[in-house]
Amino acid sequence: MRTNIFVAVHKPGWPDLPDGYTPIQVGAALHEHFPQARAWDDAGENISEKNANFCELTALWWMAHHAEGDILGLTHYRRFFSFAPCGNPLIEYYRMKKDDPRFRAMTRVDDVPSMLETHDILLPYKRYFKQGLKGQYCLVHRPEDFAVFEDVFCKHHPHDRETFRRVMQGPQGYTYNMFVAKRGLACAYADWLFDILFDVAERIVPSDAPYQRRVFGFLSERLMPVFVETMHLRVKELPLIFIDERPLLPWRMRSLHILLEKMGTHLWR
Repeated sequence: MRTNIFVAVHKPGWPDLPDGYTPIQVGAALHEHFPQARAWDDAGENISEKNANFCELTALWWMAHHAEGDILGLTHYRRFFSFAPCGNPLIEYYRMKKDDPRFRAMTRVDDVPSMLETHDILLPYKRYFKQGLKGQYCLVHRPEDFAVFEDVFCKHHPHDRETFRRVMQGPQGYTYNMFVAKRGLACAYADWLFDILFDVAERIVPSDAPYQRRVFGFLSERLMPVFVETMHLRVKELPLIFIDERPLLPWRMRSLHILLEKMGTHLWR
């Protein structure tokens, strides 16, 4: 099976990638193309001009409509999945420089097909938000946008209303809009996701503030755990690799709350 993981990039300078990765320039309709990329999100039918509000989702839309491959995935120019056997299951992510010799070995896609024989989707380790997914969004972003988002979801998927609200009140979620799945599921997720987000986009006016205008990228992160639950997906969670030149700790431990949850202890109850 051919694995094709797209790496959303907006400027040159990503690490040297092993086989199985396609750097795709996002927002390509708004900027000069740089030849180091191998795909551009403005080729053919696209939503590239929406990149300021949809972030890496313009790459997801293009991938679902144009990409080749039996297995599709989405990562970022400075965030990648580690597919290598993890020596320490407590580590949520590693930090390394882009020329670190460990990078290529840890990101090789050779084992991805076998992972997807026993699991439906590969995702980052869950993150913990003490305010809950909805509470954290409304604390950091515009609450009125979330209200529209919730209303639109319930209109499109009335039978999943309670699942949505339960997940949004819960403290765990997947971040970064990163995943790997077989082609059929990846495209089904994109169709499901954009059906909701495009309706939300007709009902709100995004903020002009550089951070807040990325509204649909932030909202979409809240939808992945809902999709996982409603589709009853078998998830394999993986640590990430952060490409970072800053002199910070070379790793980050997973949240104590998540580890205790796996042992049946819930600190938030």
